[in-house]
Amino acid sequence: ESKRDCFDMMLKGNAYKLLGYLCRSYAQGECDGASSGRSFKRLYSLLEYISDNYREKITTKDLAAHCFLSEEHLCRFFKSAVGKTITEYINQYRVEKASILLLNTDESIASIGESVGFDDLNYFSRVFKKTRGMSPKEYRSQYTKEA
Repeated sequence: ESKRDCFDMMLKGNAYKLLGYLCRSYAQGECDGASSGRSFKRLYSLLEYISDNYREKITTKDLAAHCFLSEEHLCRFFKSAVGKTITEYINQYRVEKASILLLNTDESIASIGESVGFDDLNYFSRVFKKTRGMSPKEYRSQYTKEA
């Protein structure tokens, strides 16, 4: 994929955000010595799974099975570690990927939404607007003019 200006800074920013969440969890005593290593590995495994499968339908059942937890425990663990629900995280991740495609390809918005894991164009547009503050079409036109 084409890397736009400041791509490396955005990537580092997301890495720092993740570390911030982990440090906050550790500082609040949500992670203790022996379990913090397991928690970190579990979280890393979940984030890697999402990164590898974001184009497909991902359910909490899939994620729970992946890390050998009940769905309820998984949801509590993830929210505690990341600061948002699994659905919020996955949608934000998909919007990040869609944003890159909107700026670097001429694919239709519907095609981009589908390629990053959204089945429904209306839902994709709503989530995108909630995350970015503008529709995918507005985002594309605003940022491709500046480039």
